[in-house]
Amino acid sequence: MPIRIFSRSAFACLLLLLAACSSDPAAQRAKSLQKGKDYLRQGNTREAALEFRNAVQADPKSAESRFLLARAYLRLANPGGAFEQLKETVALDPNHSEAQVELAHLQIQRREYADAEKRLKVVLAKNPNDARAHAVLGQMHFSMAKSEAAIAEFNRAIELDPARVEYSTVLGSIYMSGGKRKEAESVYLSSVQRNPRSMLARLDLAQYHLAQGDNANGEKELRSAIQLDPAEVAPRQLLVSLLVASNRQAEAEQACKDLKAAAPDNPEAYQSLGRFYQSTGQTDKAVAEYQSVIRSKPRDPGPKLALADLYIGLDRRQDARNLAMELIKANPEEARAHFFLGRVSLREEKFQEATISLQKATVLDPQMAEAFYLLGNAQDALGLARQARDSYSQAVKLQPTMAEARMALARIANTEGDVESALQITGQLLEAIPGLAPAYVIRARALMDKGDLKQAEPVLLEGLKRDPESVAGMAMLLRLRATQGKTQEAVERISQLVQKYPKQESYRMLLGTAYYGVNDLARAESNVREAMAINPKTRSAHVMLANIYFAKGLTEEAKRALYAAIEAQPRDLNNYFRLELQYENEGNWAQAKKISERALQVDPQSPVIANQLAYLILEHGGDPNYALSLAQQAKQKMPNSPEVSDTLGWAYYKLGLASQAVTHIKQCVDGLPANPDCRYHLGMAYIAAGNPAAAHVHLKRAAQDSNFKGAGKAREALNGITSARP
Repeated sequence: MPIRIFSRSAFACLLLLLAACSSDPAAQRAKSLQKGKDYLRQGNTREAALEFRNAVQADPKSAESRFLLARAYLRLANPGGAFEQLKETVALDPNHSEAQVELAHLQIQRREYADAEKRLKVVLAKNPNDARAHAVLGQMHFSMAKSEAAIAEFNRAIELDPARVEYSTVLGSIYMSGGKRKEAESVYLSSVQRNPRSMLARLDLAQYHLAQGDNANGEKELRSAIQLDPAEVAPRQLLVSLLVASNRQAEAEQACKDLKAAAPDNPEAYQSLGRFYQSTGQTDKAVAEYQSVIRSKPRDPGPKLALADLYIGLDRRQDARNLAMELIKANPEEARAHFFLGRVSLREEKFQEATISLQKATVLDPQMAEAFYLLGNAQDALGLARQARDSYSQAVKLQPTMAEARMALARIANTEGDVESALQITGQLLEAIPGLAPAYVIRARALMDKGDLKQAEPVLLEGLKRDPESVAGMAMLLRLRATQGKTQEAVERISQLVQKYPKQESYRMLLGTAYYGVNDLARAESNVREAMAINPKTRSAHVMLANIYFAKGLTEEAKRALYAAIEAQPRDLNNYFRLELQYENEGNWAQAKKISERALQVDPQSPVIANQLAYLILEHGGDPNYALSLAQQAKQKMPNSPEVSDTLGWAYYKLGLASQAVTHIKQCVDGLPANPDCRYHLGMAYIAAGNPAAAHVHLKRAAQDSNFKGAGKAREALNGITSARP
C-alpha cells in the first residue's frame, strides 16, 4: 500500500544538511546512509532523502548512495529525480541489477520500450530467476498491448516469488481487462492459498467478488482482510462503501467509527465518519464531526478543508470564508484554501476577489483543473473573454472529460463569432455524452449564427426536451421564434415558467425580453422591474430597461439606465459602446470621447475601443499623435480590419504624412469599396500627396452618396480640385 509522507520543519532539514559536513567523506557517507535507512524504517522518507543526498555529496561515486536516493525519490513521487539517480547508479555499477530493473520500469513509463527491454534482457541473461525483472518485462508487454506475453512473464514472476502478492494483483487485473473473469478468479484464489495471512491477497479477492456483484463473498473477504491488518484503511473504507450501497446505514456508521478507532493517526481514517455523514445527507452530524476532528487534530488542514467545502455546499459563506482565511493565515501556500475562498467570492458575485484567489490557487497547484475552470467563470463574469478562454482551455487540458469547461469554450467561441469551433466542440461533447442538454442549446446558437435555422430548431428542441426549464434554452427559443415571426409562442411558454416559478428572476427577465420583442413595452418594463425586485443584481436588467426607454423615446432615462448597467457590470464593454453611440447620434462628441476613454481604462488591450477613441480624437479634437498610437495598437491586433486601416491612415493624414495615409486608407477602400468615409479620406490623402486625378475619383464617389453626412465636405474638396486645374 502507498505510504503517506509528512514533512518535518524546515529548521530540522537545515540541521540535517549542516550535519552532512565532514572532513572524512567515507565516514560521512556511511553515517548519512545509516541515518537515511533509519528514517526509512520510521516512515520519514523526506528526511531519508536528505540523508541519502548528503551521502551522494560526500561520495558522488557511491552507487549504493545514489540507488537509495533514487528509491526515496520514487516514494516521494519524484520520478524525474529517481531516473537521473538510477542512470548514475548503473553507470557506476553496471552489474547493479536492482537499479537496472528500476530504471527499466521508469523507461516503460516514458514509453522507451526498446531501451527498457534491452536492459531487462541483460539482467535476465545474468539471472534468469530475477522475479522483479520478469514482472517489469510483463508490465512492458502489457503497455504494448501484448497481453499473452505479459501473462507469461507475470506467471513466471509469481512462480519465482510466490509471496509477492502484488504480482498476482497485476496478473488478475490483466485477465480482467481482457474479460477473462474465471482466470482472474483463479489467480486471486491461488494468491490467498499461497498467502493466507496476506491482507492484500484477501483485498484483491474481495474486490474481484464485488466487481462480479457477489457482495456476500466480497464482504466476507473484506472482513478477513480487516482481521489480518486491523489498522489498514483500504479494506475498511471499501467495507463502508459496500454497506452504504447496500443501504445498511447504521452498520456503515459503526464501520467508520471502528476505522477511526483502529487508525487514529491516519487522516483517511479520522475523516471517514465526517465524509460518511456528508455523503448520506446528515449535514448537521457532518459539521459536528469535522469540528470535533479539527479540535483533536488542529495541525492537519484536511478536516478544515473538508468542512469549508461542506459549508460552501450549505451556503454558509461566512463560515467557509473564515475557515479559508484561517488556513491561509496558518499556511499561505495552501492552494485549496485559496480555492475555497475563490468559490465563496464567486457565490457572493465578488468576481474580482474570486479572480485573485483562484489565480493564487492555480499558481500554487497548477494541476487543479477545477480551479482553472472556476477562474474562467470569474473572468467571464468580468468580461475578460480572452483570459477566460485560456483558463477554460487549461482546465480541459488537465481534465479532458470536464464537460463544463468544454461547454464554456463553445459559448465563448459563439460569442466571438467562431461558430465552427463551437460546432466542433459541441459535436464532440454530444458524441461522448448524448444527454447533455446545455450542449444542444450552445450548438443550436452556433447553427443560428451560421444562418442554418432549419438545423438549429430540432437541435434546440431536443435540448429543451431534455431540460424543459433551461433558462439558456428558453432564451434561445425566444430568439429563434422571433426570427421566425412567432414570438408570441415563446411568450406563452415563458409565461408558464413564470407562473410556476414566480420568484425566479431569470424567467421574469426572459418574459420582459419577449414582451419587448412584440412591442408590449408596458409589460416588458413591468417584468424587468419584477426581476430586479427579486434580485437587484439581475444581469442585463438595466440594459433591457435602456432598450425599453429608447423604444418609448425616453432618451435621458435610457442613458441613465446604461450608466447603471456600466456600474453593475463595469467589464461589459457593450454597454459603453451603446452609450458612446447614443452620444455620437446626439452630436455630443465630448461625452462620446469620455465614454470611450473610460472603456479603454477597463480594457486597455481592446483594439475596437482603441480604434473608436482614435477616430473620435481625429474628428472632434485631441492630440493626433495619441490618436496615431491608438490606431497603431488597433492595427497590430486587427491587421485585416478595413475600419482600423482607415483610422490609421487618417491619423497619418492629420499629421501630414500623406504617403503613409494613402497606403492605409487604400486598404479600407479595397475592403469596403462602397464606404463613403473611406472614399472621402482617400481623396483627401491623394490631394495631400499631390495626386489630384486620383483624388477626384474618390471624392466624386463620396459626394454622390446621399446618406454620407460628409458629402458637402467632399463636394467642397472636389470643387477645390476643379478650380485648381489650369
